[in-house]
Amino acid sequence: MSRESDALAEVIAAPDDDVPRMAYADLLVARGDPRGEFIRVQCALANGDVEFLEKQELRERAGKLLLEHEKSWRELAGIADKIQVEWRRGFIDEATLTGEQFAGEIGEQLFAREPVRHARIRVNSERVAKKVGEAPHLTRLSALTLDGLSGGSVLEPILAADLTALRGANFGGMVDPESLPTVTSATSLSNLERLSLSGSDIGGAFGDALRDWQLVSLQTLFASRCGLLDEDLVALAESAALTQLVTLCVARNEYGATGVRALVDSPNNATLETIELDMCNADAMRSLAECKELSRVKRVTVAGYQWRLPSELRDGLKKRFGRRLRWE
Repeated sequence: MSRESDALAEVIAAPDDDVPRMAYADLLVARGDPRGEFIRVQCALANGDVEFLEKQELRERAGKLLLEHEKSWRELAGIADKIQVEWRRGFIDEATLTGEQFAGEIGEQLFAREPVRHARIRVNSERVAKKVGEAPHLTRLSALTLDGLSGGSVLEPILAADLTALRGANFGGMVDPESLPTVTSATSLSNLERLSLSGSDIGGAFGDALRDWQLVSLQTLFASRCGLLDEDLVALAESAALTQLVTLCVARNEYGATGVRALVDSPNNATLETIELDMCNADAMRSLAECKELSRVKRVTVAGYQWRLPSELRDGLKKRFGRRLRWE
């Protein structure tokens, strides 16, 4: 292999490290390849150690280089103009692909040339899901967004892969009551820190899925617009899963005062720093205003029209949380 090939292989092997990126950039600059300057400029921007005016200049320079050379850089990576990508630190960091593209020649060539860490994949059949699950570059991802056909038959072959590098996942709309346990009990997601289930119809099933909770590293959970019921929040309040969460969003669901009361009064919520809830009614908000827990909370967001509450209750919430309270 040439020195450049070796250097590129080191970039792909250590996607979080800027040292191999800068070494690769040096080789490119030495032979007059503008990609080298682009890597240097974007790495400088990502590091954040530059003054405001210099940052503006770097952004303009990066934009100009991308405008002039993106087409040829895409060709080297084997991707068409229609494939959406995000460039970070001089390389393609995020790509939006169909399942066929990800698992096929396009995905193979892209991942051979670029240290892609986040993929958005649309999966429209069980056959394609199986191919995605078998793609070797799936194991390199630190963030994964799936959409398309929902259900366990789609999720199971993907979650069966080695996903220990994965730190963030968005399965919103992909999960139904039957497939939810496939996610919550997936040992392949043991290192997952952020999960979004928002938009998935899992009301009444969420509480049951907590019984075999294997997402032992999860700190952030988004479950908005999931149809969650009182029984789901009560189960969450009583579960070990709540003890590890730092951020919890359960706004725009179907629970009431019983669910809110159980959640905010649970001793298991001691790690929560951010929580988003539905206003529901005055009883729910009274429970929030009077709760003895939520000792570490830094932000409480309530979804609802605050002026529907009695003024003394609004004042009680403001007194309890002050500037930490927000309304949506």
